[in-house]
Amino acid sequence: MSTAPALPAATEVLVVGAGPVGLTAALLLAELGVDVVLVERRDGPQRAPAAHVTNARTFEVWRQAGVDLDRLLAYALSPAEGGEVHWVTSFGGEIIGSLPFEQQGDDVLALTPTPLRNLSQHHIEPHLRDEVEVRGVPVRYGHRWLGAEQHGDSVTSPIEGPDGLRHEVTARWLLACDGAGSPVRRSAGIEPIGPHHLQTFLMVHLLGDLGAVQGDRPGVLHWVCDPRAAGTFIAHDVHREWVF
Repeated sequence: MSTAPALPAATEVLVVGAGPVGLTAALLLAELGVDVVLVERRDGPQRAPAAHVTNARTFEVWRQAGVDLDRLLAYALSPAEGGEVHWVTSFGGEIIGSLPFEQQGDDVLALTPTPLRNLSQHHIEPHLRDEVEVRGVPVRYGHRWLGAEQHGDSVTSPIEGPDGLRHEVTARWLLACDGAGSPVRRSAGIEPIGPHHLQTFLMVHLLGDLGAVQGDRPGVLHWVCDPRAAGTFIAHDVHREWVF
């Protein structure tokens, strides 16, 4: 039998999806004193690397909401490691061309105290979850949103818990923060614009120190321009974690 506490039967806002968008929405609502419940079908925060670029405005919003940015930024690439993007003949081989990526100079810092940084999603989510839970917001993993029915100025959503039992949550507002394939959006008949399938990729998650391989020109992205083995090396942690 599940030991997880039961979902509240009613709330002001039900947020579906506990990625960075859903967690940030719940955080901002909690800061405004709004009652909110957050459900996520995954069994926990993101484990493998996904998105890795966090923009200045996002950091500004988190800072204004009281997020501990010092703790969060401890997981980001240093500006020296994430400051360039390279096009290469092979990883660690000849550099064909480069562009600046993270810009941390005085001209940027004059506009924002929190410029763009390379901060990976699988580090962001656990931190934001902690920030949300400290504010008393229930974050329920392993809970799958099944649908919604409008009743005047409220909406009732059946939700399946990790034990297979169904619960109903009635809210004044339902927020769809459940990703590109959003079941909430689909249930509302909102179709995405453009083709449903663009391209297929294979991602290899590497745990190891590749700092020495990239040599004395570190970069967050290394685009390999070899048609026999084309791909991109992405540094999530130069000395510990990469994706190809």
